[in-house]
Amino acid sequence: MVPRKTIARVHDLVHRENELGENNKRLEGSIGEGREVSENVGTCGTWMEWHTLSLLAWTIMAILTATRVSLSIVIVAMVEGQPQTNTSRVPGRHSDQHIQGTPLGGRFPWDEHTQGQILGACYYGYALSNPVGGRLAEVIGGKWVVGMGALLTAMLTFLAPLCAGIATNLFLTLLVLRGVTEGVCFPALTSLLAARVPHSKRAKVTSFVYGGFQMGIAVSLVLSGWLCDNHALGWPSTFYCFGGCGVLVAGFWFLLLQEDEEPSVATHPRGPGSPRAHGTSIHALSGTRHDTRNSVEVVDVTASLPYEKNVDTTPKAEFPWRSVLTSVPVWSLSAMHIGSNWGLYTFLTVVPSFLSNILHFDMNSNGLVSALPSLCMLVFNLVYSSVVSTVSKSGRITTVTVRRVSTLFGAGGPMLCLVGLCFVGYRKDLIVMLLCMAMGFKGAMYLGYMCSHQDLTPTYAGTLFGITNCLATIPGFLAPSIVSIITHGNQTLSAWQSVFLLTAGVYLVSGTIYVLGISVEVQPWNDPQNIKEDEKPDTGTEKTRF
Repeated sequence: MVPRKTIARVHDLVHRENELGENNKRLEGSIGEGREVSENVGTCGTWMEWHTLSLLAWTIMAILTATRVSLSIVIVAMVEGQPQTNTSRVPGRHSDQHIQGTPLGGRFPWDEHTQGQILGACYYGYALSNPVGGRLAEVIGGKWVVGMGALLTAMLTFLAPLCAGIATNLFLTLLVLRGVTEGVCFPALTSLLAARVPHSKRAKVTSFVYGGFQMGIAVSLVLSGWLCDNHALGWPSTFYCFGGCGVLVAGFWFLLLQEDEEPSVATHPRGPGSPRAHGTSIHALSGTRHDTRNSVEVVDVTASLPYEKNVDTTPKAEFPWRSVLTSVPVWSLSAMHIGSNWGLYTFLTVVPSFLSNILHFDMNSNGLVSALPSLCMLVFNLVYSSVVSTVSKSGRITTVTVRRVSTLFGAGGPMLCLVGLCFVGYRKDLIVMLLCMAMGFKGAMYLGYMCSHQDLTPTYAGTLFGITNCLATIPGFLAPSIVSIITHGNQTLSAWQSVFLLTAGVYLVSGTIYVLGISVEVQPWNDPQNIKEDEKPDTGTEKTRF
């Protein structure tokens, strides 16, 4: 006969096995609910944390851009007004037409060289701090890098009128420092989007956030001109206005955004549809799931779901410099970033001169016309991203096709419009229309190369953006210099046609390189655990990974 103790043990084991089976079923149900939440994240009217991040990031992008661009308008009101004569060839006339300017009554006796130093000072600091900003966001957290960068930029903007009144060199130093504090924000925002936005929403959110760039340009060009022309307010009010807005937005950023140590904001909707409402808490950093109803801890098999944290959480992993610098997709991305910024800086810095010197728009009209292309870019960006998002959900188009088609629109469209400017003569209506179309098509870029940093390396997206954006700042110095060489003492339509053809050629070369060399696959060096293997000296047995 079998001893009673043995029979009791068997019954006990069977009972425990049944309990574990029921627990597993309940846990599978929770996982299924989590999957359902992840697939429908943000689609059922629930306000998600990444919605808050997107809205705040858009606002910060607009404020920082407006603060930087406004200086090109404000400096006109700051400089002592002197009559200026613009000379250009007008069709139907045998002699040059002379346009006499009106003194603006500024207080600073800055010559053209000093004005050029002031306008470029911000970009020196901006270029230097971009790579640092991305890496800082990955090490200490993007929330604090962006927030402190925006706050310090706003505070320095407040001090600008005071420093300008004390000494020109002090004003220059302040502008360089402001470029440093501003430059860390943009790569840090890219790092935050890669870490906190669900993968299925990332492209559309990135397009929306960087749409704040165009809004900042448009608002800055219009508002700065109005404030400077207002005798009761004057040019200092421009610094106080944008500085005050920056402090306000930074306050909301710190108040409303979750800390970086918490689980990904994509995992926590503010509503009953979150995994917590089903009795489950997700620990993105530890990779475990705790069933609060049965105190059973198991490995989280849903760690790769879209609502989980998208990047590796090893904060101090060494950056894979050799792998990055030998990556074909990275260099293709860098080429497109440089080419796109070349066209952008051409539109922002030299096209207003074309409108003034060749088409003879006055200051107010120039500001409005210069702002119109940026508004067209913003509208096209929003419409295009919505259409592409709808088509992508149907599965009829792949991610790499989206990147390439967006580049064809964003680089090919402006290229054709710039070539078209060479065939319309002095027709103001056609010139303005082509400029608006050129900038409008550029809005597609935000679903092209601007998403590639997060495609290639979600872990190091911020640092990679800092590197490519640092290189892409070079056109900010180079493009205006080349344009000045072409047009110096030669303010004619034919000279400006050479400028437009040069920019069109830059678009053609950079767009071709990107389309041929880009990838949407996460690169092997994205995983910090592979870095040591990637950085080992080549022994001849290991193939180079791109």
